[in-house]
Amino acid sequence: MFSKKPKRNFRTRRNESSEEDEEKTNEEEEKSIKPACALRRPKLPQSRGISCTSKPEKATAKTESHNVSAEDSDDNVTDEKLLELPEQETLTNDTPSSSDEKEDAIPDAKQIRAARKQRREAKAHKDYIPLNREQEGSRLSEEEEDESERDSDEIDDHERRIQFAPKLKTLRERLAEEMSGRGSEDDGTDSEEDEDRILWEEQQIRKGVRMQKHSARNSSQEVARRKRKCDIPESLPQVSIGIIKKRVGAKLETLRQVNRGRAMERQRIQVEMESARAALEQLEKGSAHKQHRFYKAMRLYTQNLLQCLAEKTVEINAVELEVHTLLIDQAEALLSRRREAVREESTRLQLVSYNTDPSDNGYAGQALEEAQGQSQLCETAEANFGDLPADEEPQPEEAAELCRKRDEIMREAENIFADVHEDFSDVKNILSKFDEWRVSFAESYDNAYIGLCLPKLLAPLIRHQLIGWDPLSTDSEDIEAFPWYTAVQQFCQKRGSKEVENPDNSILAAIIEKTVVPKIQGFVELVWDPLSTGQSHCLASLWRSLWDDYLVFRDEKSKPVKALLEAVIDRMRSAVDVDVFIPLYPKKFLDDTCSPQFQFQDRQFYSAVKLLHNITLWHGLVPEDVLIELGLNKLLSRYLMITLRNAPCEKHSVEKCKKVAACFPKSWFEDVNDSPSIPELQTFSKHLLQTAHTLCKKSPNTSTIRDIVTDLLTLLRNMKELDSVTEIVENYHFEGF
Repeated sequence: MFSKKPKRNFRTRRNESSEEDEEKTNEEEEKSIKPACALRRPKLPQSRGISCTSKPEKATAKTESHNVSAEDSDDNVTDEKLLELPEQETLTNDTPSSSDEKEDAIPDAKQIRAARKQRREAKAHKDYIPLNREQEGSRLSEEEEDESERDSDEIDDHERRIQFAPKLKTLRERLAEEMSGRGSEDDGTDSEEDEDRILWEEQQIRKGVRMQKHSARNSSQEVARRKRKCDIPESLPQVSIGIIKKRVGAKLETLRQVNRGRAMERQRIQVEMESARAALEQLEKGSAHKQHRFYKAMRLYTQNLLQCLAEKTVEINAVELEVHTLLIDQAEALLSRRREAVREESTRLQLVSYNTDPSDNGYAGQALEEAQGQSQLCETAEANFGDLPADEEPQPEEAAELCRKRDEIMREAENIFADVHEDFSDVKNILSKFDEWRVSFAESYDNAYIGLCLPKLLAPLIRHQLIGWDPLSTDSEDIEAFPWYTAVQQFCQKRGSKEVENPDNSILAAIIEKTVVPKIQGFVELVWDPLSTGQSHCLASLWRSLWDDYLVFRDEKSKPVKALLEAVIDRMRSAVDVDVFIPLYPKKFLDDTCSPQFQFQDRQFYSAVKLLHNITLWHGLVPEDVLIELGLNKLLSRYLMITLRNAPCEKHSVEKCKKVAACFPKSWFEDVNDSPSIPELQTFSKHLLQTAHTLCKKSPNTSTIRDIVTDLLTLLRNMKELDSVTEIVENYHFEGF
């Protein structure tokens, strides 16, 4: 960047040069200064020297004008006082000094002419130093006026202060002179050098600003520090005995608190020391060896237990499958028999009612004779009118065969663990082993998560005890009466059921969820008949007891419970869609209550009412919208209401309405502010009101009719249809109701 040699040198401020540049040039300057001071003859640059001309030099560059400051005047004064004129360039000794000038002594003309001559010679070589203009020489001779006119802009050398030695320049000054020289000589150079120069100048200016800020900050900090040191309050607060007592008391209380804290810390350390000492004594007595032996024995026991259960699980699965197959076959046989009987009866009565085909080979006549024979049982059917049909039961010989096979399977099940020690086959003995672990080494027992492992470990043994358990039978044993239930319950209560974080409290609930619920689900999907009141009542009662005792049945995230609920809903929906059948016959057959058509329709109607009752048993256990969909939208509105509207006898119609209303849960009509809460019951309510109007218009004063109407009003009142009750009472004067 600075490859050219400088042609001219200009003085710049020494203080503006960077400290780094000054340090680099100190050695060079000292080498050049020492000989000059000794000989009093410093070597001047070629561009500098003594000149007698009064014309100022025009070689000032932009860099000099930018860098030269007011300090140059002080430097010039210093140079004038210290430097001496070299011998070959000095004027005569007769030149007056500054003190002589005060005596304003004037040199003679000879001296003046010699000085002017010397100035002209220096000007010809351009080796002169411009002097300050002080006064116009008024003492010039007339013969030199022409020359003074040409140099009118200059001032005489003797009127200036002459610098007899050059000022020592720093590296920064030399760089500025070089850049200034380039600017004056190479005006037409490319703009790249100018940009570098400008960039260098900006960097130097920023450096100077930073140094200024740094020095200002340091000075401000020093002032602040001195101010803080000297910040002495003018007057001190008054001190009284009370204030001193208060301060001493506060200090004393602080020391007492510290003392109490250290005393408590000392007590805690003493307790820890005693505990550590007791643990050390226990370890020294050989408890570690005892613990190791226990862990080793427990590990061997659990390995043997797992191997034993793995072998016996295969046999348990086989026996369990035999029992389930036996029960499934029985359920399918009863269901097929019932459906076949309904199909045959419907076909036979259909032929009797609508037969017009002459090529029936006498089958219609035979059916008619059988139908006429059924009329003899009219009195018996009338006596049992309104009763729901009984559940399907196997024939006596089928029941005996079923019991025989069942006993054989149970004997086979009892022999599964005949060759196994009680420590590996009895739930109580197994839990006693883990209880010993829990009592002796509670920390390791909890760290091993035994409470989470026991339900899966005991599952084969529990399934073995539940092989003969039938949740659909009233004769089946209660689940809480099994030995495994009592053993698990006692194991959970030993540690303390009040502990919230005790994982053993959930062992029984986990066994119910993971072992008992899947078994119930199998019975629901394959054995349960929703038209059987006995089975439905047992299943719903079992579910309700588990719902009340175990929160797992209320947890929507439990997959086994969710699967069981879906199985119950699917079986009820299948029964409504497949097993409900109520035929329709001409009015002439239905007017006769002893006709086989009326009897068959009546049986099918009450079979549907029975299914409605079995479905409403699940009120509060299954979602409410499912009950309304299956019980009201499908059963009541699609099947039962058609039969009720077409009933020829008012007495039979009212009895059927009473049976239907008895199936509704009472909670549907509680806390409804004397208004119906379920819109799906409005059709049934309107039918009751219409039947009451019809009976009252027909013969309102008959005691039999009034009794029937009273029953209808009772049903309407129980269903919170108070407006309908008021309408009948006011229109037909049913006083006292």
